[in-house]
Amino acid sequence: MSKKWVTVLLVVFVLMFALSACGSLKDVSKLGDKFMSALKTQDNETSYAMLSPDIQYEVGYEAGWAEWTSIRAFNDWKFTSKSVENNLATLEGTAHLDGEEYLVTLAFTRNGDAWEITTIIFELP
Repeated sequence: MSKKWVTVLLVVFVLMFALSACGSLKDVSKLGDKFMSALKTQDNETSYAMLSPDIQYEVGYEAGWAEWTSIRAFNDWKFTSKSVENNLATLEGTAHLDGEEYLVTLAFTRNGDAWEITTIIFELP
């Protein structure tokens, strides 16, 4: 195989990988917005379904989740940092609740074709 074909195949491979990563980044960004929106509207069924089984267990399943979310109906949010590497993704940004600005971190792990939330951090700076 000539050097030209090897170079072309390499460029095609790199472009395919880059486009795949961009698609994953968009997917995760949309999921982060969907999660925060579900918190805002107290749609516990939607937000709970996005959690990994470990997080579901940690919060006390659906009843515990309803209690946990009851004080976290953020008014607005903005993710300013987004990253995807292999099967791990992270969104970081800010959210507002009762006049306070919180730092937000959501971490996701890909489980098959779906992304699950594996870490949720809301903290005052």
